[in-house]
Amino acid sequence: MDDGLIVVAGDFVRYNNIARNGFMILNPTGELNAAYNTSGYFSGYVNKAVETRTEDGKRALLIMGSFSRFNNEQVHNLIRIKLEQ
Repeated sequence: MDDGLIVVAGDFVRYNNIARNGFMILNPTGELNAAYNTSGYFSGYVNKAVETRTEDGKRALLIMGSFSRFNNEQVHNLIRIKLEQ
């Protein structure tokens, strides 16, 4: 991302002994960013993530790929998540 944060998605359930079910955002140092790692289960793969803004100007991430669940909710390959700290 523009500020050096790293979006990671894939087939994993733990990162550095912390439960992360397929999606996480890391600091530039590779550590989990505590402010953004509260999402639930993710199922699928991310092909592209684009930094964007919500209607009210808040930071967001447009995620595109082949996935069916995000934050344990059914989705269809394209979502926008608000990044709030």
